[in-house]
Amino acid sequence: MRSIKALAEKLSQIDWQWDQLWWEHVAQDLALRKKEAIAGRLTYADTDGELWDVYLKGGEIIFVEINFDVFDDIESLSDSDYEDKIDEYFKKFEVCVDDLAPVLGKPKFADGAAARGFPEDQEANWLALWEGKNSRLMLQQKHESRDFPLRLCIVVAPIAL
Repeated sequence: MRSIKALAEKLSQIDWQWDQLWWEHVAQDLALRKKEAIAGRLTYADTDGELWDVYLKGGEIIFVEINFDVFDDIESLSDSDYEDKIDEYFKKFEVCVDDLAPVLGKPKFADGAAARGFPEDQEANWLALWEGKNSRLMLQQKHESRDFPLRLCIVVAPIAL
């Protein structure tokens, strides 16, 4: 797993344009290798092996997601261990927010999905948001249900309208 700070710094320096043709050039500049293309999603691998998922609609980028910490083995956990793992990922989220502050500054928003100000177009349990010139960089902790992995990811999306 690469440094979350280095990844966030790299992403924050990109002049995001949000169309697929522009993205193809950026992916090449970032030395990303296309691994998969399915309806509405392109998946790339970077030189560290991290996967970058680019979600598209009509040739426009909806968001880019990079999962940098994933726990897949949810079904093997007892109820108690499952609760502990959820707490562990919340703590990891908090540590990452603190780690990103020297690179990105204080987040505009950092709270849970039920909090006032949570971005309406995002789905996550916990989210920290930094705004750039024409992008939002977000640290997200996601866990849809007991059947899905726990994930920490960086999401870059256009500025919300």
